[in-house]
Amino acid sequence: MFVGRPAELARVDELLAEVTGGFGGVLWLTGDPGIGKSAFIDATVRRARRRGLKAVKVRAIQFSESVPFALADDLLRVLGGHPSDGTGFSDVGAVSTALVAGLVGWARDSPSLVTIDDLSSAAEASVAAVSAAVSRTMDLPLAVVVTGRGPGPSARTSGTASAICQGWPECRLGPLDPLAAAAVARAALGSDASERTVAALVAARFGNPGAIHDTARLLTPGEVSGAVPLPDPLPMSASLSRGWTVLLDALARETREALGALAVIESDRFDLLCAVLTGAGCRVSCLDQAMDNGLLRRDSRGVPEFVHPLLRAAIVAEMTPAHYRALNRIAADAADGLHLPTGIVVRHLTASTARPDAQVADALADQAQRARDLHDPHRAADAQVWAARLTPDAELRRSRILDAVRDRAECINNAETVQNLLALVGPDPVPARLSAWVTELRASVEPDLAVAAADHRLAIAQARTYAPELLPELLWEAAISGWALGQSGPAMDAVDEFARVVAASGQCQRQLPTWSGTALRAAGLFQLGEVAESVPLRKQALSVADQLDAAHCDLDLLMRAVDLDDLLLADTAGSRSRMSAALQRAAETSGTPVTPCLWGMAAWQARARGDWVSAQLLINDGVALCYEMSATWPLNGLLAVSVELASLQGDSDRLVRHGNALRDLGIWSADRRRLAILDRATGMAALGEGSLDAAAASLAQSADVPFLGRGLRDAVIPSRVDLIEVLHRLDRRDQAAERAETLHRTLRAMDQPLAQAWDERVSALVSHGEEVDAHYEAALLAHARDADPFEAGRTELLYGEHLRRTQRRSQARAHLSRAENLFMQMQAAPWLERARQELRVSGTPCPLGSRTTPALTGQEANVARAVAQGRSTREVAQLFCLSPRTVETHLSSVYRKLGVTGRAGLARGLAGVFHPEDAVGGFARQPIEPIG
Repeated sequence: MFVGRPAELARVDELLAEVTGGFGGVLWLTGDPGIGKSAFIDATVRRARRRGLKAVKVRAIQFSESVPFALADDLLRVLGGHPSDGTGFSDVGAVSTALVAGLVGWARDSPSLVTIDDLSSAAEASVAAVSAAVSRTMDLPLAVVVTGRGPGPSARTSGTASAICQGWPECRLGPLDPLAAAAVARAALGSDASERTVAALVAARFGNPGAIHDTARLLTPGEVSGAVPLPDPLPMSASLSRGWTVLLDALARETREALGALAVIESDRFDLLCAVLTGAGCRVSCLDQAMDNGLLRRDSRGVPEFVHPLLRAAIVAEMTPAHYRALNRIAADAADGLHLPTGIVVRHLTASTARPDAQVADALADQAQRARDLHDPHRAADAQVWAARLTPDAELRRSRILDAVRDRAECINNAETVQNLLALVGPDPVPARLSAWVTELRASVEPDLAVAAADHRLAIAQARTYAPELLPELLWEAAISGWALGQSGPAMDAVDEFARVVAASGQCQRQLPTWSGTALRAAGLFQLGEVAESVPLRKQALSVADQLDAAHCDLDLLMRAVDLDDLLLADTAGSRSRMSAALQRAAETSGTPVTPCLWGMAAWQARARGDWVSAQLLINDGVALCYEMSATWPLNGLLAVSVELASLQGDSDRLVRHGNALRDLGIWSADRRRLAILDRATGMAALGEGSLDAAAASLAQSADVPFLGRGLRDAVIPSRVDLIEVLHRLDRRDQAAERAETLHRTLRAMDQPLAQAWDERVSALVSHGEEVDAHYEAALLAHARDADPFEAGRTELLYGEHLRRTQRRSQARAHLSRAENLFMQMQAAPWLERARQELRVSGTPCPLGSRTTPALTGQEANVARAVAQGRSTREVAQLFCLSPRTVETHLSSVYRKLGVTGRAGLARGLAGVFHPEDAVGGFARQPIEPIG
């Protein structure tokens, strides 16, 4: 498989096209060892033969002073010439003359291609003869493609080939982009490869396709599938590593030893580098020679680093195992003495032995405890797992495995990590006191929420007897699972038991906020639709939460407080303060494993207060990190916020991409709440495009689920508000009024400004006469107390549309202008265009016509665009809240002004009137293409 070289292949195609046209040319392909030059030559030959060109290949071999013209001999042989025995040529001139004759004979009858692979390996005499011959045959229909290392740290120190071929057009082959490198890795590893193995291989070989293939064939089936951990370091064949380490031959012994130490530590810590070099009997100054030879450079802080990371990998690959382990033990001791992060110490400890070692295992167990003390369960679990693996004593090993289960249960896990740990547990029965932990660990990575809920119930039953300290945690998770499944009753049962257990004993493995029971009950009652009972409990929980000292409290307690804020969809000053403190403290304490969860919650808060830019940045980073960690639960939340923003901003590509991922996860896990969010996003996108029937269908799916979600801003209640607007536009007034009456009872029970604003907006849509204005004015007053500018903009837009339809255009323009400004700030493209469209209709100057064409009114322009895009009269009437007869009246006027006779000529007539930017933005199905 050949992928990831579109620009380079385009250079080759250009050269082949010139040769087909009768012109000659040469291309000098350069790149590092293993970068894929030989594969590129093969692809070039295939492309040439598909074009009908004759093609030959020759590969240079490592030069020998005794046979200086071996390459010339091989080339003459494949061209059909008369090679000597390799020693018969007297000088470069004679060889060059013979090669010219061979090339002329080869290319005489038809366009041809000659490729020479790895010219850098040939003797200087052969390189000079080939270069001279190629230069003398460029008037032939002949393409010559030559590969070599070219300039750079991996080139031969003499640089002979590069110097001689300096005038040739050069095409440098660099690393593949991540997607292409992953495709190469999957093809090399086979269909059984795990994604974690693919990712590890791509990262370790830095996008070098030859190195990826080289390492892939050295891995065992178990390592490929992920059943067995990958070796550290990853293997590299001697032929590939020698292509890099040949650069070290000219260096002093002390420099080579110092480079080995630098290669092992893989750190940008200067203090660690100095300590390891001292432990290895070297000095930092030993690296100066490698710096002078271009093998090293200094980073922004002055720390030496390899110019090319594969040189580091090659140095490690050529070390003896004993030397590699010894350097890692020195690095582990140095890192521990410098109190560096636990992960650095653990990495070097695990690489310092290849078999069970009691001393190393004890050190790893100490690092696990250190990570626990720093509230870093992931590092603790990783260290504890390795401590168990390397413990020779069977009984102690079993104990450490079970401790690892406890640590891992505290983490955001992926299925592969948990399966590896459970395989370490083995087939022996788990002690009863830990059965609940193991069951919960399985449930934590179970993608099907229904199966996970069953595991939660089993774990709860086991914990009641054997692990009461775990029971509150399990009941909490059971409630969350029940709500996601839409099973409000079982969720409330778990909440009730949670309250009883905490009140009776207060025992829990992790510290829980004192308001946990109140918050969980508030969320459960809201989910059940008992809003009046839920609201005071919600206020009570948030009031107590605001008394928490977020900057100094226990980190576990703070994280749980943030969890509860997210459960209640709280967007208050207190909840934002707790989120800010959690993000800062997690970063300070190496809290990377919890980062995607925090980013998802922070993205939701940013979206709710109208800071869509920050929300999108959090989403982008969080989604990438979730895929890297295989963290499904936080990925769900990030995708949910992403699809909502994409639908409101008119980003159809992101809506489709993240919407498909969210739907797959939602269906796979049976998460009804996430599916409701996606249905609402789909409906809002359709509403923004003016596809009212599609909007009504999607919004009804979200609005009619038998639960309310976590809070006011979760998908269900917003969908019910949006659906009433769509029904109003579709002139289905009775249905809108019926839904408004039901929704009014729910919104009235909430003590939140947005609930009041929505209630008044909905009332305005189903009211008549002067009541409409009063409701819109009340809605805008409520919006002034809320932080969501997008919803305020929607109310301004609807009010402006109402004023325009009731012939109060000057008043309408004031509200429509405010809506336009708000949507512009939010980059909500479909809604911005809708506001601008209404402004044009309400009389805002709109220079659409030319001097020779009668100007269309704003409404005529809108109707004309919509009809030209293929909409029926009924669809246009629904879109602009007009009667079908009024639409036909506007069309007749448009036909007369444009001088066309019907719909068929409308697009052509409009092409001379409208500028491209005047296309119907948010409502357009297809842009109008100018004609002529």
